Parts: sequence; C-alpha cells; structure tokens
Amino acid sequence: EDMPNIPAAMPRCPAEKTDRSSSIVYGVLTGRPFHRTRVRALQDGWARHIANASIVFYSDADDPAVPTVRLTPPANERLLQLGAWRNFPGLMHLHDHYPDKEWFFFVDDDTFVFPRNFEALVSRLDARKPHYLGLYHTPRADLEWKEVHLAYASGGAGYVLSRPLLERARAHMDECHKKYVGWAGDIRVGKCLLDVGAAVEGQPGMHHEPPAHYTWSDQATTHV
Repeated sequence: EDMPNIPAAMPRCPAEKTDRSSSIVYGVLTGRPFHRTRVRALQDGWARHIANASIVFYSDADDPAVPTVRLTPPANERLLQLGAWRNFPGLMHLHDHYPDKEWFFFVDDDTFVFPRNFEALVSRLDARKPHYLGLYHTPRADLEWKEVHLAYASGGAGYVLSRPLLERARAHMDECHKKYVGWAGDIRVGKCLLDVGAAVEGQPGMHHEPPAHYTWSDQATTHV
C-alpha cells in the first residue's frame, strides 16, 4: 500500500519561540485512566516547550496533581464511555476563562505538538478573522456519513479555532452539546461550526497517523 509523501518543503521548527506564544491556549482532552501515563508523558514532553502559552487538561475526573478541569456529559449522551462529549464543554470553558487568547488549539492526550511550528503557522494568519484549522477529513461511509455529510478537522491531529470563530460558535454550543450526542467528538464540533457558517481550512502539517505511516523527506537533502 502506498504511503502519503510529506512535501519536502515543509518548514522546520524555529529554534526560538515567536511572539505569538502568549496568544495561544492549548486544551487537552484526557480521562482518568490516562492521568499518570499519557498526561505525564505530555507534560514531560512537548508541553515543556509551549513558552508563554497556556495549557488546560479536561477530564471526566478531578485530579489536583495534573491539575484537571472536570467536565460532565449531557443527560442524553449516547457515547458516554468514549469521551466524545468533552469537546463542547471544554471549548466553552476555554472561551469563558481565557478572554485574552487569540488561538485555541484542542488536542487529545496522545497527540504530539511542535509548538514552534504551530506558532509559526498562526503568525501568518489574521487572528481577527474566523479560522477553523486542522486535518481535512470526512466521516466514514459506514458510520456517521449515513447521518451527516460534512468535512471537518480530524480530532486526532488536533484542531484550532481563532477567537472570532469561537465567539460566534459559543452562543450555539450549549445547544450543540445537547443535540449532537451520537457522533465522534470532532464530527460534533465540525457540525456545530458548519451550523455557524465555518468550513475547515486543511493544514498539511497536521497528521492523525503515527510517524511510521508516512514517507518522510529530509528538507536538507532533497532538491525541490
């Protein structure tokens, strides 16, 4: 099976933080079983390099050692054990508690982020405009596609909202949280954003497969 080739011209991670780091907040979705494993690895890994950005861990359980923000599902949730319901309350919390932030990057606890690359990405965009960034994806034909036809940002790669878009969507998220209860979390977010007129902007540097899935090119040794 052929593997997708990553463009050789992909920008390298800058050595120093950019001045956009303080405008970013990362929201990490996790759960009680992963507080001592995935979360700890994340905190010892890429989270050490987020410079002046903020990071919040959202879980189904309180844990001062992380620390976590405990979220609760809607009463009619259909996928309770899978944690898909955590996206909306997490996004609402970020909107309500971080009014000074311009960019909201939502990731899973097993997603690896290169903070300097992300800061470089948003430095080229206008934070005053609505943006929904991520890996362009569509539902599986044998699952959600039977009920909803849309393109969305794959949650495995993480997705990014600018403040203007999050503010626009915030007024609808309580309703979305109650209404969209049977799909994967990233599809729920994509549908809610589509309801307010937002379409995903695909980003080539965001992936939801492990590194071994790809054929990597070394920018230093490849002629473009």
